[in-house]
Amino acid sequence: MSQRLLTLLLFWWGAAQALPQGGFMRPEDLNRGMRGVGRTVFQGTAVDTFEAEILGVLHNYLGPGRDLILARLSGDPLVQTGVIAGMSGSPVYVEGRLIGAVAYAFLPFPKEAICGITPIHDMLGTLERDLDAPAPARAQSLHLELDAQARAQISAALGDPQLSPSLTLVPLGTPVWVAGASPLASQALAKAFGKAGLKMLAAPGGQTPPDLQTELVPGAALGVQLISGDLSATGIGTLTYVDGERVLAFGHPMMLAGATDMPMTGAYIYQVFASQYLSYKMGAATRPVGAIRQDRQPAIAGLLGPVPRMLPVSVLLRGQGEERRFHFEVLPHRDLAPGLTQAVLLQTLESAEKLDGDATVQVRAQIHFSQGRVLDQEQIYSGTQAIWAAAEALIAPLSVLSQTEFSDLKPDSLSFELDLSERISTAQVLGLRVDRPALEIGKSLKASVTLRPYQQPLVQQAVEISLPADLAPGLLILRVGSGAAGRQWESQRRPELLQPRDAAQLLALLDRRERDDDLIVELYRPEPGLSLEGRELPALPPSARAVLDQGVSVGHVGPIKGRVLLRQRVRTAYVLEGEQSLELSVRRP
Repeated sequence: MSQRLLTLLLFWWGAAQALPQGGFMRPEDLNRGMRGVGRTVFQGTAVDTFEAEILGVLHNYLGPGRDLILARLSGDPLVQTGVIAGMSGSPVYVEGRLIGAVAYAFLPFPKEAICGITPIHDMLGTLERDLDAPAPARAQSLHLELDAQARAQISAALGDPQLSPSLTLVPLGTPVWVAGASPLASQALAKAFGKAGLKMLAAPGGQTPPDLQTELVPGAALGVQLISGDLSATGIGTLTYVDGERVLAFGHPMMLAGATDMPMTGAYIYQVFASQYLSYKMGAATRPVGAIRQDRQPAIAGLLGPVPRMLPVSVLLRGQGEERRFHFEVLPHRDLAPGLTQAVLLQTLESAEKLDGDATVQVRAQIHFSQGRVLDQEQIYSGTQAIWAAAEALIAPLSVLSQTEFSDLKPDSLSFELDLSERISTAQVLGLRVDRPALEIGKSLKASVTLRPYQQPLVQQAVEISLPADLAPGLLILRVGSGAAGRQWESQRRPELLQPRDAAQLLALLDRRERDDDLIVELYRPEPGLSLEGRELPALPPSARAVLDQGVSVGHVGPIKGRVLLRQRVRTAYVLEGEQSLELSVRRP
């Protein structure tokens, strides 16, 4: 029997055993004092029950036509824990009919297990959306401050006229459990998840056994996987409803992403941890079972079956005479992918036990696209914060690509090579000297660049410059500097480079080859010029320039502040900082 068929049969069998025979109940059919039963997992994979007492219905509370059911929960362990993060999606039944899912709680420091239940009829609307055509979306967060009218509704339902003015009604949220993360990787993940409204929690142990099978029925723990491989991160909630291959969960959004495509897994709950602020379930993903395709305000919805493709990330770390390889897969979400990738890079670097102090790290990063295209970059960092700088800079191209409007630049995979040494190899560009101030066309120019290495004597770097044969007489500027300085020169000279017009121009902008241990040597003439449709027009005659200047258009013709006549790169033994320049004149022989 195939794995897919086995999983489908387990879903069908569990749904047949667990779904209520009476169907659904609307909020208008509920009365205060009615009692029901809920289902969730408190430990392991077995679905437990709890009691629910209906306190009232908050009409139009989540928006026009969107009610919220208020209920008091009881039963072990809720008397000690209150409402638990990770219960999101726990189905509640009254008179054998499904009324909705536990989804909201009151914070901070609630004294009772009083929750908000998202009505099942609102959740079913999410299930009716197109689950077969996922689209990229941005992460958002949902946070509801109680206004005066809302407080009056809740106070009436609770019979408490002294409702705390600091009380806030919030979705229970999706606790994201991270297994195996280093401290600094955990910090990076917490920052990335925080922007998406997710709460990161660190699991002390490893991942669950890969062959662990969970029975996916209403009330079962459900996971949404964000990272897998040598590091695991999974959002944990509860399954509300199963209809064939379609499933509903959470009762609130995960990231309010709309149409999406995220791996759906089962989950194993290790323990429930009680907290005065908000208790939570500690869990981990079991095997993938399908895809979450909708992430809306009332619920998340998905399909049982094929699992979405993640973004593969491979890292090769060399240092102290050994090589270590790491493999990860991260969710290719345009807002989360850069932060997730930075976290796995920090994870590998921290494994070298060298994140602070003297260090030099050489990196090679490759971003692979469809049709065989590859963005290949090399760079070097040195100093007491070199590894932090490397981890930050390596994700910059991915951040740009994640936000680009060019649809044909979706990365297929990422690979990184990192060479780490425990020393600082930096130098300041301190001085520049040439053998003569007046240049003759067709002859070479000899220059000497003074470098001041870190805690070492001064070094003279010799440079020989072959002057172009078509060099016109006049004033020139010879400038030398680090790779970073060279990139800044070009950005200032051609501001339109920072506004690529198509995918090719964006890749060219990202594919700047100057390393920071390259000494950039440039002959520059400070004369105005123009670019047309992003292409530089060198040595433009005055008449042609006048025609272009007088044309009526926007975005086609751009100014250029000077012309580069020659650019050389000289590889040095140092990560350079700073720049120097000299004014020179050109004369005919």
